[in-house]
Amino acid sequence: MLIQSSYERASGPIAMGLLDFCNVGMDGRAESGLGDTIEAAVLAERLGYKRYWLAEHWGADVHTPSPEVLTPIIAGMTERIRVGPAGILLPFYSPLKVASNALLAERLFPGRIDLGLARGSAAPQVVRALVGSAEGCNVSATYPDKVREVLSYLEGRGPVSTCLNIGSAPEVWVLGSGSGSAPLAAQLGTSFALSLFHPGAAADPTIIRDLYRSNFLPSPICPHGPRACIAVAGVCADTDANAQRIGLAHTNSFVRPNIIGTPERWRDELDALCRRFAVDEVVVLELSRDPDDHRAAIEALAGVFALDALTTA
Repeated sequence: MLIQSSYERASGPIAMGLLDFCNVGMDGRAESGLGDTIEAAVLAERLGYKRYWLAEHWGADVHTPSPEVLTPIIAGMTERIRVGPAGILLPFYSPLKVASNALLAERLFPGRIDLGLARGSAAPQVVRALVGSAEGCNVSATYPDKVREVLSYLEGRGPVSTCLNIGSAPEVWVLGSGSGSAPLAAQLGTSFALSLFHPGAAADPTIIRDLYRSNFLPSPICPHGPRACIAVAGVCADTDANAQRIGLAHTNSFVRPNIIGTPERWRDELDALCRRFAVDEVVVLELSRDPDDHRAAIEALAGVFALDALTTA
């Protein structure tokens, strides 16, 4: 049965999701990192988190650069949580292939697949290996058109048709860390996620209010209307001192922690951020590397926000 949430803001309860950077395990092995990710996703579902997003990164410190492969595996080991890549580095890939992968996962797990799309970047040698030339990928020029093409395949109106586009479509999120992607999400009628943890991220509420919501055009892919969330990063622990200690191990220069502290601090600061940005959904990148610390953190956050925990009673 579902335990109803008791934590509510004036505008309703906060829905929580988790973002996983898919790091290798503490022992440096990809296998243990994969196990940590799967265990965390299963726990997140039991605790009542709404989404489990998997980032795409390329480097020796990640256990998979292919979240679209891991997505159906996690969906198959859970029952209700939404799962998906966030986000696919679309400038480097074929829109048909990206859409087909997402549609295949949606056919297997209808109503549970998210597809996050990002401009993204990678080291020149990675770009060269992916697209054949580090100079041959103009992100600013190709990205909007590629997003449009992905949507055309998901909606069954692309230049190539497949039986996969007959049925429900994954929920599409355009990801951004500033004002550049919000108008695109609004124009194409997708959901929009604003990251507050990327260095240089624009923590400006008008991005969601004025650039996204006010300009949103209804679309088949997002029939419920505009949907936005914010993404934050940090460390949650039982005391501020422990949170600071764990946070000292964070060395990823591409992630700027937003909140480091106790569950109560997270509750207060997330509530303030949700009010400021007028959203009722947050995706959290919890930065504890030790699996025990990470599990304790997501359990504590679920408790303080009284998520709809799944029980066997």
